[in-house]
Amino acid sequence: MSLHGKKRRIVVSSSDEDDEGPAAAPKQRKRRSEPATAAEILRAAEACKRDVLAAFPEYKPALRGVAIEVSSRMQTSGAKTIFNAETLRPRCVRISSQVFGERENLETALPDVVRHELAHAIAGREAAHGKEWRRGCRRIGGG
Repeated sequence: MSLHGKKRRIVVSSSDEDDEGPAAAPKQRKRRSEPATAAEILRAAEACKRDVLAAFPEYKPALRGVAIEVSSRMQTSGAKTIFNAETLRPRCVRISSQVFGERENLETALPDVVRHELAHAIAGREAAHGKEWRRGCRRIGGG
């Protein structure tokens, strides 16, 4: 290969020095933080629920008895509201430890996702992502 009529030599070496002097400082690898534990995820989600109940006490009846659970079996969705099949009342909000085990997701996305799921519990199973659910979700700060 030529560059302005001169041949360039490409040197591949495993040594710390090349032909032009001492080696540059080794590159620092970005260190990944430890994954969040199920207990940390649960604490963060329960804190979000407490914040919603403190700000909107009128939702206490709708959210009474709605537990927060962390599941390692959920692979594709971040969270889901589970309803009782007989009474159609919300039973729990299930959070994925696979998704929220990553600290970045835990810190940035979890509060929004928990509010989203609480809006499902408030609006009811039949509301899906309809007008009533959207209104409630916006009100409590979910997305």
